[in-house]
Amino acid sequence: MIFKEFSGELLLPVKYVRLNLEGSLNLQKQFQLQKRETQLHHTEELDGATAYIKQKIRQYDGTEIKSRMEHVLQQWLLESRQLYGQFPVYPTEEDNGSTTLFRQMTVQEVQEIVDK
Repeated sequence: MIFKEFSGELLLPVKYVRLNLEGSLNLQKQFQLQKRETQLHHTEELDGATAYIKQKIRQYDGTEIKSRMEHVLQQWLLESRQLYGQFPVYPTEEDNGSTTLFRQMTVQEVQEIVDK
């Protein structure tokens, strides 16, 4: 008989307890290892999802900004034509073209461009 009964209590042999304890430790190590692997997998998924979302936002914002700028420029051209009877005069290539419109300028530089 593996088990002995002593005053109504069931006693387990030391060898069985030791095996059970070692098995329990192995299960705990396996659980911890599986938990780490799952966490790494979820972290990788999260990083991938974050990168994907950022890419989609940039893509959407880029097209949205382009669309808004086109609309604003069209409105500006039409309003300018209605006010002055002609479309605005663009800077020549010698004056660096449209980049002249978007650089930082002083009031005097703006006045020189308007006077031309």
